[in-house]
Amino acid sequence: MAKLQAEKRDGTGKYKAFDLRKAGRIPGVVYGRSLKENLNVSMVLKEFLQVLKSGDRLVDLDVAGGSPLRVLLKAVQHGTYDHEILHADFRAVSDDEIIEVVLDIELEGAADAPGMREGGMLEQNLHQIGARCLPKNLPEKVVVNVSAIALGDVLYVKDLLSLLTKRSGGTAFSLKILPDLDNKP
Repeated sequence: MAKLQAEKRDGTGKYKAFDLRKAGRIPGVVYGRSLKENLNVSMVLKEFLQVLKSGDRLVDLDVAGGSPLRVLLKAVQHGTYDHEILHADFRAVSDDEIIEVVLDIELEGAADAPGMREGGMLEQNLHQIGARCLPKNLPEKVVVNVSAIALGDVLYVKDLLSLLTKRSGGTAFSLKILPDLDNKP
């Protein structure tokens, strides 16, 4: 789990945010059930970028003058033209609270799949999926081994994990192997 230093910030608005960014910091907000009110914070941009590169969504946020908070990185706002990081949203979570997140789906073993060796083509219709879990069980992504999929086989969302939410759609398929009609003799 990543660690990040933050400071409380008093002002809000675009001019205060502009001044923060000019000083090498970015504004952020922490919200959650465990907080009485939203907490406006600022972080050093370089440290925040390291957290983003690590891929960790769960962060120990050490706010100066307060106790550390376990937070979930919910959103990062980017500039329209230069993709500069403008703002970050965090949600305070407790260890016994079930959280909902959207995870990337990564396929592995596609080259070894019998359907692919028979000339099939892998079609993946779902690239992200909603999940519910405790913070300590939060995976970075969902990895699906497709090495046993034959031509015409279909994997459904309900086949993937027991931690999927209904929002992800229990009946929509996520991938299938179809005959490659373009390369047929």
